[in-house]
Amino acid sequence: MTGNNRVIQASGLSGPIPSGIALLEKLTDLRISDLNGSESTFPLLDNMNKMKTLILRNCNINGTIPDYLGNMTILKILDLSFNKLSGKIPSNLAGLSKVDYIFLTGNKLSGTVPDWLLKEGENIDISYNNFTVENSGALSCQQRSVNLFGSSSESNNS
Repeated sequence: MTGNNRVIQASGLSGPIPSGIALLEKLTDLRISDLNGSESTFPLLDNMNKMKTLILRNCNINGTIPDYLGNMTILKILDLSFNKLSGKIPSNLAGLSKVDYIFLTGNKLSGTVPDWLLKEGENIDISYNNFTVENSGALSCQQRSVNLFGSSSESNNS
């Protein structure tokens, strides 16, 4: 470990993520993974605008992806994979122009895949979700740098 970085991953800790984490407004790197225990909703992190790395991987988080993540404009890595997140990908995540990687793998996300994600997305994994594809002929498992494998079913509107 270098500097002031502290990482706890695959520690066997039990969740949920404590609400007091919201008091750490100057935090730039939060990595929590592999929490055991009961399901919980997404932690309130809306004042953490200095966040560059946000990894909440396999933390038994349910509910929707909060809109405020789109306000974390200097975020470079967003990993919310292997939770129980549902609903649509918020449209304001398109504001994450500096993001290098987005991992939403293995959740219960649904709706259509946002156009901005397919057209502008780089290094994005949304595989193993429940998206609906309106025009499957125009979409493949690997669209640009977006992994859609096992993530969609075709909508038949005829």
